[in-house]
Amino acid sequence: MSLNTEKPDDTRLDHVEVHDEVSVSDNGSWTLKITRDSYWDNKKGIALCLLINMAVFEYGLDQGMVNGFQAMPGFLMDFGYVDPKLPGGLGISTTVQQLMGSLVSLGMFFSTLISGWIADKIGRKGGLWVGLLIMIVSTTVQMTAISFGGLYSGRILLGFSNGFLLVCSQLYMQETMPSNLRSLSYTFFQFWISFGTLIGAIVNNATAKLLNRASYRIPLGILYIIPVILGIALLFLPETPRYLASRNKPVEAGKALRFLRDSSYNDIQIKEEMAEITHTLEVDRELAQTIGYRELIRGSNLKRTCTSVGLGLFSAASGVPFITQYGVYFFMLSGDTQPFRDVIILVCCGIAGVMATPLFTGKIGKRPILMFGGIVQALCMLGLALSYSVRGIDPTSGKVIIAMCCIYLFFASATTGPFAWQVAGEVPNQQLRGYTFGVAAAITYLSGWSITFTIPYFINPTALNWGAKYGYIWVASNVLITVFTFFVVPETNLRTLEEIDEMYMAKVPIRDFAECIFLPASDSCENCNARGLDCFSSNKRRRRTGYGRHSLSYTQSPPFNAPYPQAEEAVTTDEQTRLRPHQSLSIFERSSTTQFSGAAAALGNTKISSPDNETYIGRAHYLDHDTPFDETQARDATVFQQRQPSRSENAVLQLFNAFEMPTRAVYRTLLDTFLTYCQPWTPVLTRGEMDYSHQQTPPYILCQSMFLAASRVSTAPSISFFATPDHFYRRAKALFFMNHELDALTVIKATIMLQWYTPVGPEEVSYDAGEFWLRVGVAIALQIGLHREPPRGPTASVRKRVWWTLRTRDALMTVAHGRPRAINREDTNVSPIDPRDLRDAAGRGDGQLFAAYTTICCILGDISETCSRNSMTPSKHKDFENLLHAWPSQVPEHLRFPLREVSTETYMSLQSQLNLRQLHLPYLLSLAIVGRSLKNENISAQPIIAASFVAGIFRDFLARDEIKHLAPIFSRYCIASGFFLALSQPLNEVWTACQSDMEIFRRSLQELSRRWNSAKSGLRALEHFISMRDKQPRRASQKVVWLTEHQMRFFDCFPRDYCVIWDSLYEHCRLNSTATDHFDGTATTDTNIPLFDTSVDDDVTSDHWALNDLDFEQFMWTNAEGWVSNI
Repeated sequence: MSLNTEKPDDTRLDHVEVHDEVSVSDNGSWTLKITRDSYWDNKKGIALCLLINMAVFEYGLDQGMVNGFQAMPGFLMDFGYVDPKLPGGLGISTTVQQLMGSLVSLGMFFSTLISGWIADKIGRKGGLWVGLLIMIVSTTVQMTAISFGGLYSGRILLGFSNGFLLVCSQLYMQETMPSNLRSLSYTFFQFWISFGTLIGAIVNNATAKLLNRASYRIPLGILYIIPVILGIALLFLPETPRYLASRNKPVEAGKALRFLRDSSYNDIQIKEEMAEITHTLEVDRELAQTIGYRELIRGSNLKRTCTSVGLGLFSAASGVPFITQYGVYFFMLSGDTQPFRDVIILVCCGIAGVMATPLFTGKIGKRPILMFGGIVQALCMLGLALSYSVRGIDPTSGKVIIAMCCIYLFFASATTGPFAWQVAGEVPNQQLRGYTFGVAAAITYLSGWSITFTIPYFINPTALNWGAKYGYIWVASNVLITVFTFFVVPETNLRTLEEIDEMYMAKVPIRDFAECIFLPASDSCENCNARGLDCFSSNKRRRRTGYGRHSLSYTQSPPFNAPYPQAEEAVTTDEQTRLRPHQSLSIFERSSTTQFSGAAAALGNTKISSPDNETYIGRAHYLDHDTPFDETQARDATVFQQRQPSRSENAVLQLFNAFEMPTRAVYRTLLDTFLTYCQPWTPVLTRGEMDYSHQQTPPYILCQSMFLAASRVSTAPSISFFATPDHFYRRAKALFFMNHELDALTVIKATIMLQWYTPVGPEEVSYDAGEFWLRVGVAIALQIGLHREPPRGPTASVRKRVWWTLRTRDALMTVAHGRPRAINREDTNVSPIDPRDLRDAAGRGDGQLFAAYTTICCILGDISETCSRNSMTPSKHKDFENLLHAWPSQVPEHLRFPLREVSTETYMSLQSQLNLRQLHLPYLLSLAIVGRSLKNENISAQPIIAASFVAGIFRDFLARDEIKHLAPIFSRYCIASGFFLALSQPLNEVWTACQSDMEIFRRSLQELSRRWNSAKSGLRALEHFISMRDKQPRRASQKVVWLTEHQMRFFDCFPRDYCVIWDSLYEHCRLNSTATDHFDGTATTDTNIPLFDTSVDDDVTSDHWALNDLDFEQFMWTNAEGWVSNI
């Protein structure tokens, strides 16, 4: 038995320097930051912000240009009208004003509505490419237009382009930026819009004096610049990591994330962020069965969709379109003599507001910023409207209006402008982000269209002529912004997208998002605990245990992944460094006062005095006579103390990376997977003892063995990205043999989960086989007396759960191997498992499920053991039949198959119950074995029918892609059932009807062989058995005899839909029945193949009770080449 210490290159992180991001806090806990605070360390991200947000420059440029076109003589000569009474002698109709602005908004509405779907199909980069191409087309159309039709066509195409560019650029930034840079990203977003508006205003001011078409075509030509620059840049940029991960491309996603982060980010930080991304996607996939627009209004998504849409409406409800798109015209109507100059000043104020956002970004929450912005904007609009109402059009009123507009745009650009869109993109979940953000933008631009369409009616002299009184409307809407933010908008400051998603799924109240913080395990969040919620990190600083550049004294609490040397072994700093060639970081926090479990509790030779470690000694049973023999005297005299791992053993554990723990996201995935697919059948853990938020950290051996079991039944990319089952197994095995864990019950639990490894079949001698770990676990269990009824107390339930799990595994092991059992049931007096013993350990199943499972598995194990001992007598057979008759009626109603034919709808809902189908397979295999007939010419229908029902269950496993979640014992069920179907091979018509079931078994074994090697040899053995049966001559009188009335009752608990050969086999039996068969059309009460000859004495062995013409058990071990599953 050798321990392989190598680790494949694809998962090894050699010599990673983590000193800069690991530090020691005052309370002794260790901290890892997976983001960098320095702008220099994020220079690539900042450059990316500048580049991608350049896409919205077009939107701002158009606002600045169109604003001036309405007062530009060259433009008015083509699209206006002559009116000597107006300033300049030219005017523009209300209709043209409306359509120029509103058609862009209308185009943005439709494009943003479908942009989420487009971005989901072709990626975020693909959406940007679409926007850039439409931008080039729209610019060409507008520059060549000399009619209203051409102008309007160009405007609506421009709206389509802007919609794609705005939505897809923000999706790209949301999914690539670290959480501490997202606010800065929106600063650049607002900067490019304002800068575009400024450039448009400056160019307009320069060309306004030209009295020809060049006055407006020159500004339009600037729209060509950005598509060229951004189009070239996109050739060198990757797709977003989150989009690639959502498309099941974890390798490409990891490479993209590595490209998008600076070299200052090490592999551990990249690995953790990637794990969080994949974990959140996996959870979202479980909650949302489909991805589409309907999902936006289902469940908790409706709340998030409404929040995102409401935040998107802030840009329209604040009144910004009124100031930016009609500023020049409005200033001119207000008596301003230099409207173009003042608009440039106005835009500069907006840019100043944008540039001020880094001063408070991350330091102040986004909710206060949005509420403050709404209040200031309402006051500015009120001042503007009051001034005009009191003074009308005069120089003083004009100056007040311009001042209010400048103050307004400064604060709008610094508050609601960037932060509303940012939060709107953060709120949706990852699977629906594109759809949600697209719908929010579509509704926003639809409202923007309605606003720009109606503004001329309010301010144009030929219509209502309200002038600046129009500001009263925006006072009310800005007040609503403040109210909406207070009641609906969550605080997302410095949260990762995954943390926001977690809090929504945990149903954290909106106003408590800011208070839900992740503290050290010794001081959890009271706000969350009061509501029964988990705590999440309030910033992107992960509290990690690890090693920094500071030396660590072993008089302090060591990090969670530190080795535990002997107290007498003084380890120097140099020695510590030498013993830690690969630094690994744990997901767990540790304060200076936290106690360690298992070996972690002992920094010296401390005797563990746990009730679960007290040995069971039964000598008093034969030593007691007249004078009682006190075993406690011998126990109390024991002076031996359990040895702690030595320094060299700790070095071995470090080489195995035994203390390496996954990220929090991967840990949650592994734990959830175990509780869903493994815990119902091996209920040895509780979420409480394994939850990282608890003060008691789970022991390493328990973690690694749980990781192993979960990884064997999961296809989650985040798990394989971290480590393989081989890695988890080697770590747990090293921890076991290095004596790292001292608690006996913990070690037994670990041995149970290590049985999921199953590297080879029973034909090979292996120290890694499930049988090896079963017998190790049983040996330790007998030492601590788990085989005796536990006394009442806090550990009674867990001791019973562990013992009955061992008994169940032992029963299935003898079914799989045909070897003697490790547990003699006559040596135990533990009462049957009660569902109340599993209240805190049922995982995703329930206590009644495991209670029913233990019963049927023990029956199956007894049947297999009796057969292997050749001790099956008629009385024992009758006992087994009685037990099998009673078991279905004892199963709780919600765990039974329906007792009637089911409709398609009911059938589909029934099949979704994975646990229910797994529960009944041992029962069907028991029926098949018990139903085998004597060595005579006829064949009993019972094993064939039972095998066909097994095929029906496997058919559902295949249809629902559930094979990957099954344990290795299921290959045994599959192979054995195939053997029983092959009994009908000599009967051509029956064998033909069985072919669909045989194909199901072949396909199932092929799928099982992807995870379990023993399934490969099992498939070969089954094919070999069929070929052998095919060579045997058929006796002319041989036939299948239909079920007796007694046998029919076995199958009453199953719908006939599962057994595809029922009708064919029934018809064969009916046509081939004789007068002596008494075939009445349903079942026979008398048959010429009695299950046993009742004249035979009880000591007659099962030599008379075997497969026709071929000894099944003999064949299984002499010719099967190790096909049976090794549990």
